[in-house]
Amino acid sequence: MSIYKLNSTDLSTYGISPGRVSGSNISLSGCFDLPARLGTCYYEWDDEDGVEPFVDADDFRFSGRDLEFSGIMVSGSKKDLILQANKFKAFINSFTGLVLLETRYGSFNVYVNGATFEMYKNVASLTIKMREPVVDLSGAIPKTGTGVYLVDGIPFQSLGLYTSDVQNRINIPELKKQNYTSYSKEGFQITKRTANGITFSGFVVGTSLPDFITKIKSLYAVFSSPGLRTLVLLNDNMSKTVFAKDGFKVTNVIINENIVAADFSISLMVVSEVESK
Repeated sequence: MSIYKLNSTDLSTYGISPGRVSGSNISLSGCFDLPARLGTCYYEWDDEDGVEPFVDADDFRFSGRDLEFSGIMVSGSKKDLILQANKFKAFINSFTGLVLLETRYGSFNVYVNGATFEMYKNVASLTIKMREPVVDLSGAIPKTGTGVYLVDGIPFQSLGLYTSDVQNRINIPELKKQNYTSYSKEGFQITKRTANGITFSGFVVGTSLPDFITKIKSLYAVFSSPGLRTLVLLNDNMSKTVFAKDGFKVTNVIINENIVAADFSISLMVVSEVESK
């Protein structure tokens, strides 16, 4: 059984054992997400296609992320369960700042947004909602290589990343806002185009939990680094210059004996495209 500690106190002290968050066989969600960037990430000039990205080192600041723990509280009777839940409530209310959440997936400095119980006789399902305001995004960037999917010359497989779908990869962006005055008939103005955006859906796969976490941290390092990313996709015949402003999501985490896998999704803004050589 996984050990979870909050402010150095094992949750089992209150009769709480880990459950499963929706879609996963682990009890914590949000702990592998790359949070969104803070502040203004780009500027859109009316007389230019696309956007001007803000990707200098000073522009890269990140928000926090939401974590959610799912567990089960058990006691001898419903009365004992209510008393136990009230003790846990007092424990949570004693916090005056950030506290350390310790798990097998990592340790996180969080504050507790709230907790909900659904009781049935002497058993209750428990959801603890937490916020991690400052996220450790350290990680190592793998070496460049060859492959059908590349980001900055790094094969997706080196990042443990496998793509199942790429949305909007060949779309023509809409025209920017038109500014005209017309009284007798419908008017129009041909303007520059907005930026295109593409969304990856796929999987992150590791051979073990430590390997999976290492790959997640490598993805942090790649997509949170200053500058633009260069993306090469199978069958596109195009090299796309992109950046991420909304981070990425890692959901539906499944841990088995010889493999750890999760769904992965990231949206990227396209700055430019050139034909691949």
